[in-house]
Amino acid sequence: MTEELRTLLSRSRELERELDGVRRQIAHLPRGIDASALTVLWCHAGDAAFCIPVEEVAEVVPNATLLSLAEPSAWLRGTLNLGGELVPIVDVGARIGATPYETGPDDSLTICQVADHKLGIVTSDVPRVVASAGPVMAIPSQLAQTPFVVGALRIQERVAPILSTLLLANVAASSAEEH
Repeated sequence: MTEELRTLLSRSRELERELDGVRRQIAHLPRGIDASALTVLWCHAGDAAFCIPVEEVAEVVPNATLLSLAEPSAWLRGTLNLGGELVPIVDVGARIGATPYETGPDDSLTICQVADHKLGIVTSDVPRVVASAGPVMAIPSQLAQTPFVVGALRIQERVAPILSTLLLANVAASSAEEH
């Protein structure tokens, strides 16, 4: 067996363990989204539009100075000290393939409660609550491999992916470990 094959098999086993861990974490989540009871926060970050179920949102705060990461990425921006708790801040648009959003003083951060910790998402305006937003659509093909997108909604002629902040937090934590 070649060294390259050993490395690939080792990486495959590692990914299988990681996938099993994610499956255990999401096992309690509902399998379908009930659109009749769905209320979301409709957010923008530059060109990207996305939705967050309102029950996952803790608060929306004005844009603030972030603590830098040793090796920031285009989408993992830094951390925010929010009442003594360090909250990782992400640019979802950059993570789903849009141009990274350069924040300004009028922007906001949507803080989501994820299990026992928080996650912040860069938003270019104060998000809008949309109730009973209509039928949940399939995940757009360009986002099919994005692990934290669980569906999509059509809002004002735009298709906006619905995010799972639990899964997004897992992706952010994995990325932070790499950085």
